[in-house]
Amino acid sequence: MLRAIRQKLDAVNYYSAERERTGWTRLREAALPVTLLITLPVVGLINLTVRQPVDGHEVTGTFYRSDHGSLIASFYDLENPSAATGATANFGRDHEGRRYAGSFTLRTQHADRGWPLVTSVQQLPLAGSVDLIGSSSRLNFRALTADHPAREAIDTAIEDARAPAVILTADRSVHETSPYPLRWVGSAMIWWALLYLGLSVALMAAELITTRIQRRIAFRARRLRKQGRCPSCGYDLRGLEFSERCPECGDLSW
Repeated sequence: MLRAIRQKLDAVNYYSAERERTGWTRLREAALPVTLLITLPVVGLINLTVRQPVDGHEVTGTFYRSDHGSLIASFYDLENPSAATGATANFGRDHEGRRYAGSFTLRTQHADRGWPLVTSVQQLPLAGSVDLIGSSSRLNFRALTADHPAREAIDTAIEDARAPAVILTADRSVHETSPYPLRWVGSAMIWWALLYLGLSVALMAAELITTRIQRRIAFRARRLRKQGRCPSCGYDLRGLEFSERCPECGDLSW
């Protein structure tokens, strides 16, 4: 029984003894602080590059032609959208006698930035489409120039506060970004763990590959020595036992 206890203690002392520090062990020890240093730049880069647009509220409206031929934009009532359906029923004119000229749809959008957690939210310009009478296809609202009649009509309606509240709020907050500090901390912790895990696995794989290559080189050198050949170039050294260097490559032979 005492012998068994002694053997157990010897095994504990053997496995708990300090091992020789190699280049690989130093690299593994340095992996933790190195990944910590690069975590914040990585999170910042992900916040700038990873962006997922998300649609918000959608509103619609119509265009009318004034007596002077200019476009007038009119938003539908969000609380009672059916009230505007009769705008084109009276032979293309509304109850005020204005000529119907088309319709448009606007959407508020924001972009979720960051991964795996959303670290900030950026408000995007209004998106949507414009369908004018006489136009062969629908027009992208964002692609319209500032002097386009449809764009001018919609901008005028927004400036005159003749648009729904969701559109007025979105128009004033274009390109504003709202950061989430707590999510930055959480995302940094996740990225730190992922970077450390990835670097550790890469170092272990590199060490394994290097060890196997070194073992194969050592095995080849032993085999060549047994055959009486130079372990470096394989030159036949039989009869040259007293020469310490290979006459072919100049490397040590024995």
